[in-house]
Amino acid sequence: MKRMTRFSFVLLVIALITVQFFPVFAKGGSESSGGDTITVMLQKHTTTDAIVAALDQFTASTGVKVKVDILPQEQVVSKAQLILSSGDSSYDVIMYDNMFTVQFAGANWIRDLGPYISATNYDVNDFMSGFVNAFTYNNKTYALPIYGESFMLMYNKELIARAGITKVPANKVEFDQAIQKLSAAGIPAFSCRGARDLGGNLYLWPSFFLGMGGQWFTDGKLSVNTRYGVESVKYYADLLTRYSIPGGTNLTWDQVQLALQQNKVAMAVDATNFAPRLENPSNSLVVGKIGYTEVPVDLMVPSSSCWGLAIPMASKNPDAAWKFIQWVLSADMQLSTAIDGDRCDVTRKSVMNNPQFLSKYNYDNGNWIKTTIAAMDKCSADYRPRIADWAKLGDSLAGAVSSVVSGQATAEAALAQVDREVGSLTYPGYKK
Repeated sequence: MKRMTRFSFVLLVIALITVQFFPVFAKGGSESSGGDTITVMLQKHTTTDAIVAALDQFTASTGVKVKVDILPQEQVVSKAQLILSSGDSSYDVIMYDNMFTVQFAGANWIRDLGPYISATNYDVNDFMSGFVNAFTYNNKTYALPIYGESFMLMYNKELIARAGITKVPANKVEFDQAIQKLSAAGIPAFSCRGARDLGGNLYLWPSFFLGMGGQWFTDGKLSVNTRYGVESVKYYADLLTRYSIPGGTNLTWDQVQLALQQNKVAMAVDATNFAPRLENPSNSLVVGKIGYTEVPVDLMVPSSSCWGLAIPMASKNPDAAWKFIQWVLSADMQLSTAIDGDRCDVTRKSVMNNPQFLSKYNYDNGNWIKTTIAAMDKCSADYRPRIADWAKLGDSLAGAVSSVVSGQATAEAALAQVDREVGSLTYPGYKK
């Protein structure tokens, strides 16, 4: 064996130091060095449609290829729960509803993004703060918002004029009067989500519950079985059964949108991001005929809903996953997909205030943007309580509300059943 030269010895020492103190370099790159392909789970949505169409740009700029698994809204969270809880490393990025932040983060299923944000000086202050807060747990950020929405009242100007309504309802009294006038004129007055699930009746009914005076917890104890709960469930059921379109008791969000597009209903409350589809002449009969305003006060409150991108703890390519998240949520990407596609649910303030965005989405003479910003300013991250047991509580409430709408139970009996099922849940620190 040849004797080691001084030069060789120096190289060996350098190599040993590198392995000991700089393991990332010793691996030949970042933690994701072995994987130039990541797998991403996304919800089927106009926002993600626009992103998928631009994936070649990401690959061209980073060299990272992306495999996409796109699922409908009702399947995304359930699959994410299964994947995350099992420690499956199939996915590098998941998209999820902010309602599950406490569960996912509390179980240590997803990564704290703080170190990634700090290391790359990523600008998160430009995101709407309410959306970032929705993905924060114990002062750590576990996801960043890909899209967000709130509620607004959308109304067909021609139909309400036909019923003799001269003022858009701004409060409960005016809304009730409008409903009666439309009904008397033989016009389906109102539609909203009625389907039994967490993104259906348990996304819509809380707007009435909170707007009519309810609160989720009192002194840490569940307080939905109150007069506010009973009155709001009755009111919601009455709207769906007496004043909606045929089948209105089971509508999903896309069916509410379709009813508006096809000129079949006078008013609806749903997501702020409906507007581009309502104003698209290729699939809408009501272009230029829809007005946009805030939900009536003392009847409803604006909802809060946002979906974010997170990195599973089991991901084998977290660094590449972070590159993808940075790219998808950048101001440039949000603006380009908003301008080139039909996505108005951007999450950065700079994008919503960009002249190009303001020009393209100037619906109803600017009332849509004005209403959207107002709703997002007023909505609470805990519009629905972000608790670890949300799925359990929400499922019980969804069943109760559905049973009242279908006529199988009274509101009093249904909410009493909720108390029996989940009334033992207590949250002393919960403020609202």
